[in-house]
Amino acid sequence: MDEKKKRLLKRIGEYVSPDPEVLQKVIAQQEKMRASGNEQLLGKLLVEEGAVSALDLEKAVSTQRLDRLQFSSVFKGIGIEELMVISDFVGDISAKAGKRIIVQDELGDCFYIIVHGEVMVYRTGDYEEEVPLFKLSAGE
Repeated sequence: MDEKKKRLLKRIGEYVSPDPEVLQKVIAQQEKMRASGNEQLLGKLLVEEGAVSALDLEKAVSTQRLDRLQFSSVFKGIGIEELMVISDFVGDISAKAGKRIIVQDELGDCFYIIVHGEVMVYRTGDYEEEVPLFKLSAGE
């Protein structure tokens, strides 16, 4: 895997330095919660466990976002200072498979950078059918 892809895919646990045993415990807890339909962010669980402080988590999330911007093709050629300003306006979402994120002909107020997974882009055809256009992947 190339450096760009590694930086895009770094999880929050790689930006904070909790005890490895505690990290594994919290990851197992997160997976168990996910299996029961209760999604929780790893960082939030690490703070609740006392493994990292809220301030350390905030710094880690900022660094993670900056990495994702820096290694995204969308922001190629933009300097680190500008990316730091842009990162203040960045948020995170997760979408389950099959969820529509952007809908044709609806005005939007944001854009997305794919971190994990793939996104299929469709257009609505003449008979309201979905016509696949292309697939986007991490970094796009």
